[in-house]
Amino acid sequence: MTAVRGGVLLASLILVVAGCGDSKPAPTTPPSGPDSVVAPSTQVPTVEVTTTEDPTTSTSTSTSTTSTTSTSTSTTEPGPTTSTIAGDGPSDTTLPHGPGVVTALITGEALPAAVATTAEQVYEASLRHYFGALRPLVAGDGRRRFRTGYTTGEAVERWKKAVADGSDDPLARIARLLESTPGRTVEGDVVYPYLAVKDPATWDAIDDQAAAALGFSPESIAATKDKGRYLDQRLVFSADGVWRAFA
Repeated sequence: MTAVRGGVLLASLILVVAGCGDSKPAPTTPPSGPDSVVAPSTQVPTVEVTTTEDPTTSTSTSTSTTSTTSTSTSTTEPGPTTSTIAGDGPSDTTLPHGPGVVTALITGEALPAAVATTAEQVYEASLRHYFGALRPLVAGDGRRRFRTGYTTGEAVERWKKAVADGSDDPLARIARLLESTPGRTVEGDVVYPYLAVKDPATWDAIDDQAAAALGFSPESIAATKDKGRYLDQRLVFSADGVWRAFA
């Protein structure tokens, strides 16, 4: 009986010892076999690398940048400039359009049709700095010389140079003269302004106002009256519409 109990105790002890051995914690060192590649910790770098180096995103950004640069270059290309003033025009900048050509004489009579046509052509070309359009008008009819104080061939070139270098704008003065009331000489020529063919000694308040509109100062008006002659610029057209002078 004693032997049996001893056997039972020994068997129980063996079971207890065996149970304690099975309850030991698993090793913390990760396995080194091929299955380790599926572990979450080893997949994180791969995901990060893929996200950072996404070729689709990189290509899209590059394409967008290239497209933006191309568009910017296209919209900043220089357009037309006022360099046409150096040629025969017309220029892309124009003088302000005033009241237009006055087509009635100081006497109230209408201008001859040919004069009105030429005066309008000169006016529009002057406003636009269109030297090419002025050139044939200055040439006249080949029989009568255009009077400017220098030769006919130099007229347009001198005007063009003055406008280009900014020293003067004769075309602005031409346009302003054509906006004034014209008169007529005894020979039948039409003259802008009428003051050029009227004796300054007979100028009244209305004449003084007309002179002031052309840029005359009170002192200039008084000096003109004292001299008894109009010595400022004028435009002359023959009755058949030939532009004879700007002097």
